[in-house]
Amino acid sequence: MFFEKKFPPWMDTLPPDTMLYHAKMAQVNDESIHRVPKWANTSEDLEYYRYVVEHIESVRLVWEKFWRNIDKNHNTLDFWIQDCEFFTIRGLIYSHDISKFGHEEWNGYRQWFYPGGGTEDKDMFARAWNHHQKSNPHHWQYWLMFEDGKTIALEMPFEYVIEMLCDWTAMSVKFKNLPSNWFAENRGEMLLYESTVSIIERWLPIFDEVYGLINKEV
Repeated sequence: MFFEKKFPPWMDTLPPDTMLYHAKMAQVNDESIHRVPKWANTSEDLEYYRYVVEHIESVRLVWEKFWRNIDKNHNTLDFWIQDCEFFTIRGLIYSHDISKFGHEEWNGYRQWFYPGGGTEDKDMFARAWNHHQKSNPHHWQYWLMFEDGKTIALEMPFEYVIEMLCDWTAMSVKFKNLPSNWFAENRGEMLLYESTVSIIERWLPIFDEVYGLINKEV
């Protein structure tokens, strides 16, 4: 197998400001999502916490199925992920949506999806959602720039596109909709760089396979 689960020795020398630093943090984040935030003290808070953890674990499951499927069935140059890309993506996956546990997002999301009889504050949710998409590069909205009165899409690095596809597939599994179908239904609402679309279209069939593999086990 060309994928190695252990961290290679050269990663010990990585500075914190590199993308691969995420891989070293994967083990820490694996533990952190299973600690209930100290401010989660209502039944609605706990319900929302369980929802977020369920999604994060689903994204991790998609990633595991994805790379194992490639290793077993698509180990060719057409679908080749270099070791450095693998460890970068793995780190991103284990850091996925950690920002949802922070104060900037927690209350806005929780009161919107689990109001518990309270009033849903649309502006509060909008601020939380804006913070989330602008703090997490796996969202295509992160890569939008305003210039000369126009909104321009910037190129998404390959690693973030794969994380985004893992995210989409996890939601597809939850709502029983093939990832490629979901993309076709929502493509018109997205502003994507041309090369980003190419990466998505190239790898979506593999994620459709992952969707099928997971559904077989359910």
